Amino acid sequence: MSRNLLCSLAFVACIFSITASAQELSSAASFGACGNPNVRFVVKTESALHTYTPDPGKALVYFIEKDVGGFFTAHTRIGMDGHWLGATEGNSYFAAQIDPGPHHLCADTHKGKLWVARSETALAHFTAQPAGVYYFEVRDLSLNENEDLDVALIPLDSDEGASLAGSFPVSNFHRK
Repeated sequence: MSRNLLCSLAFVACIFSITASAQELSSAASFGACGNPNVRFVVKTESALHTYTPDPGKALVYFIEKDVGGFFTAHTRIGMDGHWLGATEGNSYFAAQIDPGPHHLCADTHKGKLWVARSETALAHFTAQPAGVYYFEVRDLSLNENEDLDVALIPLDSDEGASLAGSFPVSNFHRK
């Protein structure tokens, strides 16, 4: 095969990959969980210990990213009810104050750089009670960079969630 033909085939494969990722996120957004697909975050982690308590009439939800490793670190946007709440990167977490009631969650994980970048979206729902504290783990289930990205959004027991959050740095994020 000629070099031009190989380059053309690689370009077409890249376009199909981008289209499939956009359709996957678009499908997830239709459930009312994810936010605007164009929103991006810059994430830095901080090792300081943080203790959070829900404000009166509110609930508190922790989002903990557990990355199994590999060459590239996962970067995850966390959405709820159609809006992005924040982001994590690698082994890290953040907590958010939320209103009581039913909620739809979205974890949109990206891993890799440029030509090997992959993304996947996980969805979950739960009902928050006033003064409730909830923990969700975003777990990268892929074993290495050569496998397909496989991500899950898993509710955790409060003891397990508090322990896991206590072992990771907190994510500080802002929109790009």
